[in-house]
Amino acid sequence: MRALLDPWGSLTADEMPCIPDLNAQPSFKFATRMRGTFAVGTNNFGYVALSPFCITLSSAALACTGPTFTGTGVNPQTDTVGMTFVVDGQIPWITTNAPLTRLVACGLRVRYNGTELNRGGDVIPARALNFTDVIDGSTTATIMSRQDVVARQCDRKWHGCVWNQTYPAVSQYVTNQNPVNAGGVSTKMAVLVTGTAGNTYSYDVVRFYEVVPNDSNGTTYSPQGLSKSSSDADGLGYVKDFLGTLGASDIGQTVLQQGFSYIKGAAAAAAASYMQQGPLRVGWH
Repeated sequence: MRALLDPWGSLTADEMPCIPDLNAQPSFKFATRMRGTFAVGTNNFGYVALSPFCITLSSAALACTGPTFTGTGVNPQTDTVGMTFVVDGQIPWITTNAPLTRLVACGLRVRYNGTELNRGGDVIPARALNFTDVIDGSTTATIMSRQDVVARQCDRKWHGCVWNQTYPAVSQYVTNQNPVNAGGVSTKMAVLVTGTAGNTYSYDVVRFYEVVPNDSNGTTYSPQGLSKSSSDADGLGYVKDFLGTLGASDIGQTVLQQGFSYIKGAAAAAAASYMQQGPLRVGWH
């Protein structure tokens, strides 16, 4: 839960996180971080978009707008004027020798870094809700029609979203290289901004992965330093229950502390219910 809700703070944790499901096999666990800047385009609109499952050095995982961007919606295509595409340079393999991977946690946040004179507008974090849902093709109007989305006023604080794993397929080990400019179901996370044309923002992306060997390819990258993985179905259930109460822009230490309180309460209630039922009675016949 710490990695899901505050991936930036989890970078300095004592150990790398894993998904504590029933697939508790040894894995190589690591994290990457992408940081940069983007700008509001000529139509007073800009964005940074992410394909969280683009886990390769060969394709762009992130796209963001520059001051010459003329669009009014999220459509990260390579032929769009004013778009910049970013490859996660900390991933040590390319598409042709990719191991099996799964995304443990991912966070995307932005912060205004322009002049105080021109500061204004909204910051709108958004994320996909299921396998077929995408942010690609969205505008501020369509995103704001989602009930889990809350627009934040432009200030100098970090605002963003974290990935919420809501369907079983994302917990499977796959060779996943869905670039952000592929369209379809690739663009799962984004932060849209409005304001004065040319206003600039910083972005910060952190992703955690688990990696296992892929024997289907003789040239596959071999993960180093496999470590034990955990299995805790009850704890994972509590975490998912809490995540189901959150909106797209609920991230960080404040929400994390709320999560800890939620889990303590849920666990205490479960224990109290068990104690009220009394011990199992065995009859002799």
